Amino acid sequence: MRGLKIVLVIVVLFFMSVFLYAESIVVSPTDTVIRVDGRFSYWEDKDGKADIKDVISLTSYVFKSVSAGGDVSFGFKRYPMWFSLDLDYTGEGSESFLIVLDYSLVDDVRLYVKDDKGEWVVYGNDSYVGSYRPVFPVLLHYGKNRMYLRIDTQGTLRLPLYVYKEDVYRVKSSKEVSLEGLFIGAILLAAFINFFFFYVYKRESDGIASLFLSLFIVFYAGFQSIQDGFVLFFFPKNIISLFHAYVICGVLGLVALGFFMIFFFKGEKSDFVSFWIFMPFWVAALFFIVLTFFTEPEFYVKVFAITGILSFIPNLWLVLRANGKNVFLGRELLYSYVLLILSIVVFGLRGLGFIPSNWFSLNVIPAGFLVFIVLLTLIQFKRLQVLIEEKYAMEKNWKELYEASYKFVPQEFLAFMHKGSIKDVHLGDQTETELTLMFSDIRNFTSIVEKLTPSESFEFLNGYFDCIGPIIRRHNGFIDKYIGDGIMAIFPYNADDALAASLEMQRELAVLNRRYEARGWPHVRTGIGIHSGLCMVGTVGEELRMDTTVISDVVNIAARLESLTKAFGTSILISEQVVMSLANPADIHLRFLGKVMVKGKSAAVSVFQVLNDREFLVEQKLRSVYDFFEQGMFAFFQRDFDTAIELFRKVLESVPSDIPSRVYLRQALSLKDSGVPEGWDGYLKLNS
Repeated sequence: MRGLKIVLVIVVLFFMSVFLYAESIVVSPTDTVIRVDGRFSYWEDKDGKADIKDVISLTSYVFKSVSAGGDVSFGFKRYPMWFSLDLDYTGEGSESFLIVLDYSLVDDVRLYVKDDKGEWVVYGNDSYVGSYRPVFPVLLHYGKNRMYLRIDTQGTLRLPLYVYKEDVYRVKSSKEVSLEGLFIGAILLAAFINFFFFYVYKRESDGIASLFLSLFIVFYAGFQSIQDGFVLFFFPKNIISLFHAYVICGVLGLVALGFFMIFFFKGEKSDFVSFWIFMPFWVAALFFIVLTFFTEPEFYVKVFAITGILSFIPNLWLVLRANGKNVFLGRELLYSYVLLILSIVVFGLRGLGFIPSNWFSLNVIPAGFLVFIVLLTLIQFKRLQVLIEEKYAMEKNWKELYEASYKFVPQEFLAFMHKGSIKDVHLGDQTETELTLMFSDIRNFTSIVEKLTPSESFEFLNGYFDCIGPIIRRHNGFIDKYIGDGIMAIFPYNADDALAASLEMQRELAVLNRRYEARGWPHVRTGIGIHSGLCMVGTVGEELRMDTTVISDVVNIAARLESLTKAFGTSILISEQVVMSLANPADIHLRFLGKVMVKGKSAAVSVFQVLNDREFLVEQKLRSVYDFFEQGMFAFFQRDFDTAIELFRKVLESVPSDIPSRVYLRQALSLKDSGVPEGWDGYLKLNS
């Protein structure tokens, strides 16, 4: 009989050990990730004073085992809890692993393990760098490895524990952070899009609805990033503050959602009924936010869960009430809203402890909100598209009128006048500014048109303008006037733009002439004059007919320089003011042609020929010959006309086509025969 009692005691102790002791967690060298589930035991430190020595001195029966598997949740605990884990490593020797608590909203987590000397060592939250969740590196030896986990938190306590190989966890963590960042970024992009809708159409009810939708999305982004722990990448961990922000973001998000629904379904008349239905909910939300600062998280988080469950009632009433209205994707909106309601209900029931924390209950909120946000953004886009199309049709008319006016009055000219559009221009408007002007003209255009029909003449001329117009615009200039076969162009920024444009125009003429030659048309040759100075820009005319113009001596000199290109047989002439305005004059191939007394001026103008690359190479090849020209010009200035005549003739003997030498030779012979006029200081006097 006594032996039977002993057997019964052994059997009872055996079955008690099955229920009271947690199952060991077997870890093999080939394991990369192990889910702990409920394979641990726990003890509630209700006094909050126990340390590791107190815990290991406790009998095993004090620790309770967990009956449930999966993601174990203990709700709100006002005292620390100790968890005992046994990891049975089957490999030879030792190997490093990571103990991961896949939940970030906890205050203080400590892991106690034995070191090589058998002493208990404690690891804190910051033991592992690069994760916003509690992660602890441990070294597992062959056989059983016991460790204790102490958790003390003001928030809800969940225990999704895992054992990871470090390289596997790093990859998983990187993917999770990337996906979380993409998710938050995507919904914030939706918020930005809706805020843009509001900014454009803030006077429309749909525009105001977009504002509240963007606020709803922003508050939800904050809510979700706190729930997932993503926010801990940017802010220090303070669970009380995080739970305040968590609940406040959730409540304000629900309030913003209510306002969105009101303005989304708002008709032509104000719907005061909707406001009165939502009013109690808004007042309660305001009271609830204040409540979070004076009560424990255990209380206000549960109240928040109930609020989330009940908040769908007025919103659903609005959706069902608008069933007969012409709402784009109305049925899809109803389905997505029902999905959102269900996700909020599941979230609330999980917060109240009626539903366990698992993959579905944790991810139903992000899934429901994402579908809802995307569909609402699409609906808002389609609704506002109607407004856009109506306004676009009206604006298109005005735009076409404005664009047509810019063909006659350049936009750049309006910028000088500090006018936004042509309708702001009035007779007599004027301003003074520094400009570089370019005049260009086709050589022998009269004889050219005599060989063409009238339609060919216009095609010939417009083909030329079509060639040079883009070049001038490309170099920050614009054509102010078409003067028959010539143009006047303005370069408002610097003289370098005008010079670069003139050189490119000469190069493109070669391409244009090949096209004209293929049609049997004459070649185009042009002369260009450029001058810089202070100009008066304004409008002239009368009330019913006005034009923009530039009034300045700069206009006269630029036009005269263009005319002088005929006399000197050159393509481009610029003034001394232009040379002095260039950023790097030494980079430009220039030939000084002296001072010229132009028509309508009392003082001579220093004139420079701009050489293209081909002309520069010729000059360099005949450098010694052109030295005679410069010496002759110096003798001309010194009134030594005999020497000047001799030197200019030497140039013409080698280069008979050098027209500037021929011009100076004629002037020297004339001044030698007729004498120097009073006040002459070495200038050329030409008829142009």
